[in-house]
Amino acid sequence: MKNWPERRIKAICVTDGERVGHLGDLGVQSVGVPVSKLALYTACGGIPPSVCLPMVLDCGTDNQELLDSPFYVGLKQKRVRGLEYQELLDEFFNAVQRRFGNTVLIHLEDMQYENMSKTMAQYSGNFPVFSDDIQGLAAVVIAGILAAGPLTSKKLADHTFLIAGEGRAATSIASIIAAAIARERRHVNETILDARKRVWLLDSKGLVVRSRGDADELDDHKLPYCHRQATPEKQSCPDLLDAVRTIKPSVLIGISSMPPTITFDEDVCQEMGANNQRPIIMPLSQPGAEVKPKDAYTWTDGRCIFADRDTRTDSGDVILDDGRHFHPSTCETAYLFPGVGLGTLLSRSTKLRDDMFIVAAEALAKLVTDEDRARGAIYPPIGPIRDISAHIAKAVAQKAYDAGLATEQPKPSDLQTAALQNMYEPEYRNYR
Repeated sequence: MKNWPERRIKAICVTDGERVGHLGDLGVQSVGVPVSKLALYTACGGIPPSVCLPMVLDCGTDNQELLDSPFYVGLKQKRVRGLEYQELLDEFFNAVQRRFGNTVLIHLEDMQYENMSKTMAQYSGNFPVFSDDIQGLAAVVIAGILAAGPLTSKKLADHTFLIAGEGRAATSIASIIAAAIARERRHVNETILDARKRVWLLDSKGLVVRSRGDADELDDHKLPYCHRQATPEKQSCPDLLDAVRTIKPSVLIGISSMPPTITFDEDVCQEMGANNQRPIIMPLSQPGAEVKPKDAYTWTDGRCIFADRDTRTDSGDVILDDGRHFHPSTCETAYLFPGVGLGTLLSRSTKLRDDMFIVAAEALAKLVTDEDRARGAIYPPIGPIRDISAHIAKAVAQKAYDAGLATEQPKPSDLQTAALQNMYEPEYRNYR
C-alpha cells in the first residue's frame, strides 16, 4: 500500500479472484474486477478516482491452466485457505487501518460467499465494509419490490417470498428481506424472527423444511429459514412447482452463481399467475436465467412483474404474440452501490450496516414513477444515474448521522446538494 502514490484513499475494492462470475478462479488476473467496480463508483457516483484503490490479494489459484501458463504473474501455488487465508486478511485490514484510517470504504468483490460473509462478520464493527454480491443485490431486489407496491397493492410485509437456488447467495437475499420486513413492521414490535416466517428457501432437494428429514445436514446459513413444515396439512415439497402450489408465494426469486438447475417453467409461472393478480418474478442467476422475460409474460398473460440481470437498452421491449409491449427491468446493482459509497464517504461513517442498505433501497424505489410502472419497469431509467446516486447518498448519510456513526462534522445542511457538489467531473481545465 505504501507504493500507491495517493495517500488520501477513501474507497478500496478488493478481491482474491476466486469466484469471478462464470469464469471461476482467475487468481491475480482478476485485477480488472476491482478496477471496473471503482470506475463505476466514479462514473455513477462521482467519487474521484484519486481516492480509489483497486487491490487483489494473491492467495494462489486452483486454476491449473493458469498454474501451467508461463505468462501467469501470480503465485504459482494452490490457494491458501483456513488459518493462512485468515492471517492474510488480518494483515490486509490492519494495513488499511494504519495507512488510511477506519473510515475508508472497503468493497469485497468476487470472493467465495463463505469467505465474504465471515470477513464482513469479523470486520464490520471496525470498517464500513460490504459486498455488492450480498447486500447490494439484496437491496436492489427490495427496491424493485417496493417500487412495485402500487401495482401489487402490497407492502413488503404483505408478500410471501420463495427464493430458489443453492449457496449463500439465496440466504443473503433472505436476510436483508427479513430485516427490511422487520423495519417496516417495527411499529407493531415485529421481530426479525417473525419476519423470517414470510421467507422460504428451496434448493435441489425441495423446500427447506425440518420435516424433509435432512435438517441435521443443512448448511448453517439455511437454518434460520428452515421452517417446521410446508403447511399444517403438508409436510414437505420435493420440487418448485409443488412449493409454489403449497405456500403460494407472491414473489419468486431465483439466484445462483452457476447456470441454474431450478427453472421457472410454464407450470410454475402459470401457478404464480393463478395465485396472484400481479406476481413478481425475478430470475437473477448468472449466467443464464431461470426463465426468459417473454416466456414469463406469456405464461402469466402479461400480468407478472418481471426483473432479471440481463443488460438491455431502453428499446429492449418484449413484444407478445398479441402485440402487447412490456419493458423488463434489469436488477442492476450499479443503481445502488455507487450511491451507498458516496453516502458513506460524505458522512465518513465508521460502519455500513444492513439498515443503511434498506434506506438506500427505499430511496431508489421512490424514484420509480407511474410512467415507469406503466411500461412494466420497477427501476428508474439508468440515464440520470448521478442524480439517483445523490438521492441514495443522502439517505445513507442521513442514516449514518442518525445512528451516530458519522464522523464528518459539522453535518452538511443539505446532504443531497453536498453529494452533488462533491462529485468528480472529468473535465479539462481551461487555461485561457
